[in-house]
Amino acid sequence: MSMTRFDLNESALGLPEVVRRRVRESADQFHCYPLAQTERTLARVAEHFGVTRDEVMLTQGIDECVDRLITHFEAMRFVATWPGFHGYWDRIAVMRRRSFALRRVGPRFELARDDVETLERDDFVLLADPDNPTGVVTTQAQLEQLQQRCGGLLVDRTYAGYADAPLAALAPGPRGFYFHSFSKSFAMAGLRVGALIGPAEDIGAMRARQWFCSMSTPSLVAVAAALDHVDEFQARCRALIEERGRVVAGLRARGFTVHETQTNFVIVAADPAVVLPRLAARGMLVKDMGCYGLDGHVRISLRTPAENLALVEAIGDPGAA
Repeated sequence: MSMTRFDLNESALGLPEVVRRRVRESADQFHCYPLAQTERTLARVAEHFGVTRDEVMLTQGIDECVDRLITHFEAMRFVATWPGFHGYWDRIAVMRRRSFALRRVGPRFELARDDVETLERDDFVLLADPDNPTGVVTTQAQLEQLQQRCGGLLVDRTYAGYADAPLAALAPGPRGFYFHSFSKSFAMAGLRVGALIGPAEDIGAMRARQWFCSMSTPSLVAVAAALDHVDEFQARCRALIEERGRVVAGLRARGFTVHETQTNFVIVAADPAVVLPRLAARGMLVKDMGCYGLDGHVRISLRTPAENLALVEAIGDPGAA
């Protein structure tokens, strides 16, 4: 049986034809190192995010981004949230760094005040905003408090395209970084491209430690082409935000508790031992959130309207075994 993947936070939409065409055309350059294309794409990314070229580093996803930061700030203790994105914790463990779990507590998954108040200038915080896996956003006051207390802060904006209101912003200053992913709202999960933005001195030092021509020609061309047609991707995000509202309403109408979210997924209070096999029998995979510290919850990544409607109809009722 073919399975529909509601368990991965991928875009259900392929790249627009205009981007595909640019990638196909770039095949004529596959025999060359992408030196010139790297510079063109760096300039295009910097222009899009309103920074200078020297403040941008392209990375192979969030994994390389975190590795570069851990290596650059090797003397610091690395802090991530829990429940939280296991990708941060995996990289911290692999790189064998000191760590601290910043708890998210209560029904709204707020940052634990006691934990925030223990942070010191020796700490480097990895913060997804909007958050994965809870879907919540960080308030301006919370972000400012974190920035005042810790010595370094990465704000991971992987899901920013799905927020329906402006997000909190870092205050200008040293050791404040943003990560922007092209995996979700730009539908490039298979290309593994992200942009780390921060102080030029730090970015320059980290770029100097990257591999020679670390990004492939197809990835570089796809990013530049997508930014040339950013309006189309933004329209997709607006459509998904509307679809998210319909899915949440449908699940709540069935009696499920669904947490507020500003991402392309929803977190539902449901018994995975019941829901996962029920949906699997209908060819649908959803995520057991126990691995993220959210026992008794499943995550449903949004797909096409027809696929989402089929899932809401198939999921049954909370009390049904």
